[in-house]
Amino acid sequence: MNIFDNQYLKWWAILPGWILGDVIGAAAAFFLVQEITKGRTAKNDIDFEIALLKVCTYVILADGVVEQRERLTVRNHFKKSFGERKSERIFREAKTSRLKDYSLRELAIVIGNRASSSSHYSIFQFLYKIAASDGEIHSKEDSLIMEFSGYLGFNDSTLKAIRAQFIGTKERSSRFDHITMNHLSVLGLDDKAQIADVKSAYRKLAKEFHPDMIIDMSPAFKELAKEKYLDIQNSYEYLMKHL
Repeated sequence: MNIFDNQYLKWWAILPGWILGDVIGAAAAFFLVQEITKGRTAKNDIDFEIALLKVCTYVILADGVVEQRERLTVRNHFKKSFGERKSERIFREAKTSRLKDYSLRELAIVIGNRASSSSHYSIFQFLYKIAASDGEIHSKEDSLIMEFSGYLGFNDSTLKAIRAQFIGTKERSSRFDHITMNHLSVLGLDDKAQIADVKSAYRKLAKEFHPDMIIDMSPAFKELAKEKYLDIQNSYEYLMKHL
């Protein structure tokens, strides 16, 4: 327990107030600190959303070109996730927030403290959705998302599977056609995969990406997770028939 947290600070303020001004002084100190801590809490209650918006900005700027489709993807997703009024507040306060100059590593700390590890999947799905909204994922966008995933301790193979959900692989194989290679990449597999590998990868991803695992994110993130979960199922079913 931290006795200097907002919830305890106002009670500690009573003591000097009581000493200096009896009951009236104690009451004045209590309500003064209460108002201060209210303001502090109000400013911090959208830190997660502002941090996420800042990461989105990093992704958009990564390739040196600001695409309108990427900006609209972010804006529409935020409005769908947090509502019109709250989204406008997030966009407005992000311009002056203490987080506006945070590095990618610092933003990862803010997001990691607010979102459970099971919800990180939906965050990376959103970031790749932004990157792929212009029809391709630029190598610099890819590198930035991979760097961010490292700060959150996210699994590389799972990240590649998320990437494949948004844009097909360009890898070619003497063993499989392009369609099969795309389905393999969705499960995080390559052309060496056997049926047993497909089953194992599907069980792992089906558990990790199941929408029910996302317990602390908005409906828009859950909807995206559900959409990509169906992609995993479709790839599994295709591979079980054609591999």
